[in-house]
Amino acid sequence: MNGGTVSYTVAGQSPEKVQAQFRRLGVDVDAFEKDFKLKIHDWHTCTLGFRPTERPALGSLRIAELNIFFTENMLARPGGIISPFRDYLGILDDVSTLERFNDEKNWVEFVLTRYVPSAMLTKSVLFLGIIRGLHNKWVYRRLEAAADGIIDFKLQEISRETRNLLRIRSMRCAGYDSEWHELLIGNDLEVTFRKKPFRA
Repeated sequence: MNGGTVSYTVAGQSPEKVQAQFRRLGVDVDAFEKDFKLKIHDWHTCTLGFRPTERPALGSLRIAELNIFFTENMLARPGGIISPFRDYLGILDDVSTLERFNDEKNWVEFVLTRYVPSAMLTKSVLFLGIIRGLHNKWVYRRLEAAADGIIDFKLQEISRETRNLLRIRSMRCAGYDSEWHELLIGNDLEVTFRKKPFRA
């Protein structure tokens, strides 16, 4: 809504759920998709054994097909891969999904040689979501070493209440607050960051 462009690769939930969440935030999804300001890539449907035809989608999450998909859809931007993009945000909501369909070393190398360099070359911002405790320790070490910043999210249960928490674990070339902070989620799904550090 501030004039940027978002590429959202959905692996952990359906594209329809993401669209519904954007709409609850007041985003005109259809208009932004038509103007190429919002592009939703569907990685979720193929994990269910189907291949959708409505949007850029995959038949599988195997690395061979991902390489083709990445070249045709992620690099096919005006100006090519080496051109900078102003206010461009890329989100891949669940990288851990690749573990189900590929050897661990192969999918990690795919992320490190495709996604990470593309963000650096285009001077764009890329968020990669990964589930803690699911993979071997070396996976996290390799991926975290390539990242400019690491942000942790966790759901904490206190008595009968749950708290959504966030902290910046590391950030290159910038000062940061490493304390846990609470995220307050409104009825319209708008998230408010509580500046005061969280104390259980």
